[in-house]
Amino acid sequence: MASDSTAHCAAGPPVPQQGHYLRPGRPFSLAELHSLCLDGVLQYVFADVYAWAELPADRSLRTGAAASVLSSTLRDSTVLCGETAAWIHLGGHGPQVVTVISSGTFRRPTGPLRRWQVHQVPLSPDECAQLDDTLMPVTTPVRTAADLLVGVGIPGDRRRLDELLSDPADASPNSGSSLPAEHELRRRLELVAQLVAATNCSAPELAETVCRRLTYTARISIDPETVQDLLGRAL
Repeated sequence: MASDSTAHCAAGPPVPQQGHYLRPGRPFSLAELHSLCLDGVLQYVFADVYAWAELPADRSLRTGAAASVLSSTLRDSTVLCGETAAWIHLGGHGPQVVTVISSGTFRRPTGPLRRWQVHQVPLSPDECAQLDDTLMPVTTPVRTAADLLVGVGIPGDRRRLDELLSDPADASPNSGSSLPAEHELRRRLELVAQLVAATNCSAPELAETVCRRLTYTARISIDPETVQDLLGRAL
């Protein structure tokens, strides 16, 4: 006898698969994809990724779309993180670069045309969420917010937010980002605020997560009050 969750999945909307996404040249040109979108056959997801129109525009669709940009090796061995994970949880404008965490060694920092960015940092199983067995895992909202605070999964200036706040005018975005430092700072703070608001996470819990992660991954000690101040600015 099927469980309640299995029955619900069977009756619910289709779960996106890799074949549900189209990009220029597979097999349509960009102009043809755009035309199919205008005709209501496809929907635009992000970057150069389109999906069949009947798929719900939800977290599963965004997860599958992000995975479609990655190589098969990265799809099988990484977790979507940072700004990409924030987009999956919150929606809005999609990322220009898909950011992932790898538990193994991955030498190339980006993919073709800078479509992806790999971070090699520790990640515990309870900090990952998987919407469906067929989809890539993504960092939980709390871990995603912590990463945004400390600079993981950020295609632009990757300094911790407290460092950006101490001298935002001195920030020099890298990795191809052209966002002014103050805009970058405000955008990251807003994403953190939205992630915290979308969960049952409290500011002290997130502060504890950030401090524990910095100590564990970077051997950096940060005052919880500093993190609380960052969260106060975000919230």
